Amino acid sequence: QVHGMARPSRRGEEEGAQVHYLAARARAEPIWLLLSYAEVPAARHDLSLAELADGARAREFPTSQLPVLEIMSSRERLSQSGTIMRFLAREHGLVPSDALGAARADEVFELSQELARVNPMVNVYERDEEKVAEFLRKGAGNGSGYAVLPRLDALVSFLAEKPFFGGDAPAYCDFNAFHYLDNLDTLIPGVLADRPRLVDWMVRVARLPGVRTYLEERPHLGSGEIGKPGAPIQQPRDPSHPKPWDPSS
Repeated sequence: QVHGMARPSRRGEEEGAQVHYLAARARAEPIWLLLSYAEVPAARHDLSLAELADGARAREFPTSQLPVLEIMSSRERLSQSGTIMRFLAREHGLVPSDALGAARADEVFELSQELARVNPMVNVYERDEEKVAEFLRKGAGNGSGYAVLPRLDALVSFLAEKPFFGGDAPAYCDFNAFHYLDNLDTLIPGVLADRPRLVDWMVRVARLPGVRTYLEERPHLGSGEIGKPGAPIQQPRDPSHPKPWDPSS
């Protein structure tokens, strides 16, 4: 499936991008949030199951992994979600200018990456309460077995009284953290309720220019457009647990 996500750009259409991924709300989602905020015209290519099964399409990409960012002006392709995010951040001024500030942004980015196991749990598998409980106990840390909720407390500490993790304006890490906390709340509705500072921050990110439009236009929970049948992403949101940051909630 290929469809446009075009936005007006100060730099012109020739410097747009195409994002190759899957019909899922997972590792490409922070890329879309950043592209939307930066007003980069972009097109979306979600690989079909047939393309994935035969492997031919994947072999076109660096490392045969997804997501892949294709830079339309040069036809250069980048793989690895962290590499793509840092490239776009440097291109669009979303990295703090001082070395310590840049390191703090990396710190938040890497911390939110440790929640990556939530992606398949939201997009692929049916909800299993035992597996959710196990995930909360030791699902963070890229296989290292860390508990999830203390990671949220660390994010509260890093945010402190700032509007964004990047300070007065968002950095690239804000978009990464937003995605993973949004997916975490899809898996466990209301999981952020005891951390109102994070909820307020999520609302601020969601109201950013470009981001709000993207959130309004992306496939909604329960739409059946993304994820596998039976997965939490395909279930309508329980109205007793709205997402205050999600305009479709």
